[in-house]
Amino acid sequence: MQINEILGLISGLIIIPVYVSYFLQTKNGHSIPNPATWSIWLAVMLLNSATYSRMVGNFFESFLAIIVPVLLAIMLVYFVTLKKFAPLGKTEKVVLVLTFSIGILWKLTDATVSNLCLQVILLISFYPTVRGLVQNGLKEKPLPWLLGVTAYLFLIAANLMDFHGDYAKLVFPIVNGVVGNGTVAVIAIMKKGS
Repeated sequence: MQINEILGLISGLIIIPVYVSYFLQTKNGHSIPNPATWSIWLAVMLLNSATYSRMVGNFFESFLAIIVPVLLAIMLVYFVTLKKFAPLGKTEKVVLVLTFSIGILWKLTDATVSNLCLQVILLISFYPTVRGLVQNGLKEKPLPWLLGVTAYLFLIAANLMDFHGDYAKLVFPIVNGVVGNGTVAVIAIMKKGS
């Protein structure tokens, strides 16, 4: 096993405690998930898993992208079953339609183009959570978001260890992992301190 594969595997293993800690926080009422963000993430991450795996071509470097939709589905079932969040609004429904449109785009173009389009939707999907935190409607603890950033940093390292000028495979971990998770983590830390 090469170093990039080891780093990719580590990134996927680090993401598991992200969802376990978030599950526990939600169960104990310390976090209130945003329905838009979680529903969009599941739809986008299912398609992202397929396109990213095809684009990267290495199971270990794709491990995080493969395991995330499984963990998201488990969490979403829990949230829906216990009615831990409200139904989707109009904006979120539009974003889901865009996600499925990218699935069609994938069949017309290739995995890289589709995956890059998905990253725009992933970035947008953080907005409802960020807005909810800023407006004090949502509660979040920073730990799972910081662990998420850490997992994606390992994925970036894995990609860089096997880098051949394919910048596209860095976009997913940077946009979703560092920018998206990092923004929520910073706001959660700032809210905790205020």
